[in-house]
Amino acid sequence: MWRRRNLARFKDWERMLDLFLAEIGHLKPNQIGPERLARLLRDMEDGTITGHPLAPASIRKNLAPLNSIFKLAMRRGLIPVNSLTLLDAAMAGGGVRDHYEWNPKEVSDLIAASERVAKRPESRYDYSPLIRVLIFLGLRNGEALGLRVRDVDLLGGILHVRHNWRRDGSLSVTKTEAGVRDVPLSPGLVDLFALVIPADADEDDFVFHSKGNPRRPISYFNFRKRGFLPALEEAGPEGRSITVHGLRSAAVSIYAASGLTLAETADAMGQADPLVTWKHYLKMFDRSKVNERIRAAQESIELT
Repeated sequence: MWRRRNLARFKDWERMLDLFLAEIGHLKPNQIGPERLARLLRDMEDGTITGHPLAPASIRKNLAPLNSIFKLAMRRGLIPVNSLTLLDAAMAGGGVRDHYEWNPKEVSDLIAASERVAKRPESRYDYSPLIRVLIFLGLRNGEALGLRVRDVDLLGGILHVRHNWRRDGSLSVTKTEAGVRDVPLSPGLVDLFALVIPADADEDDFVFHSKGNPRRPISYFNFRKRGFLPALEEAGPEGRSITVHGLRSAAVSIYAASGLTLAETADAMGQADPLVTWKHYLKMFDRSKVNERIRAAQESIELT
């Protein structure tokens, strides 16, 4: 069993190395500056490279060989400074970077912007339903793309999260055991899925599928480039370290602001440890209302 586990781990590392080299293996050390590394970190965090989002610890582990290469290049006089050290303190601390702090208006603006983008003459696909699902359900990217018609219980108002769509074009189990979960759907989300899923759809069809091919999900890269990033630009908050994976933070913050406990929120997000949810995803959602409650607490004690 020990050998099987380590063999599987070695294959994962080998696959990661291949993906990593495909991204920057053709570049010389002096061509890999802070901006290129920051983009690499974003792509590793939101799953663009690997097919699934990587935790900060995994990202640091995978970048360790690159740090050694930079140090060697510095000793040989090929580069003046290690570009990894020029990234913000998150690289050496507890995370790649902090998630964005959303508010209700920005969530509404992003959804409205995604709908406007879908109506542009050059748009080939309406990605706004997927953006809604990611914001309000907090699914991982691969979990959303891996949804099939059989996973959506419209009558019961339940979404069965069972699989993850990988970038290599395969359907796998969820990232963790806790990822297998049943998520309640609001009436609005039930209506959304009812509109997205054709009446004659087969149970094995993907919910968010490619045009003309219901047996294959849409491309994450197309979604990010043609749907998500244009919607961010249209809505206004572009350039603020917002990623597709960061929409999970919006969902966590919405749930917490609505009164769900941390354990309940973690369960809906498919995370076994609520502390991970709190540490990496939870943010203030409606700061103005929080400020009101803080002021009310300050005034709650009458001084004699």
